[in-house]
Amino acid sequence: MKKIPVSISEVMDILSKSDHLSDEQKAMLLYAERFHRLSVKDAKKAIAYFEKNTDLPDEVIVKLVDLVPLSVGELTAILSSYNLTPDEEKINTILDYFKGIV
Repeated sequence: MKKIPVSISEVMDILSKSDHLSDEQKAMLLYAERFHRLSVKDAKKAIAYFEKNTDLPDEVIVKLVDLVPLSVGELTAILSSYNLTPDEEKINTILDYFKGIV
């Protein structure tokens, strides 16, 4: 079985469509409702954009979409937690995209 990272927005969408949720799933849905930053449509578009325009791993892309960094400091902190040090061009690509949708 292959694991595929999904954004908080996608988790919220999936769980909100279910009629019967376990207590754990209800807690996940509540968390997703509180902390999602983008709509499902925008999250999917952002993931597709970053997959096409960066060489970042999928799990990093999803984390960026979940957190929507809007400053160099925020972005650098997220990427450094994955031991990534992007060049200035990549930083600007990511930040410009998020500033354009928020």
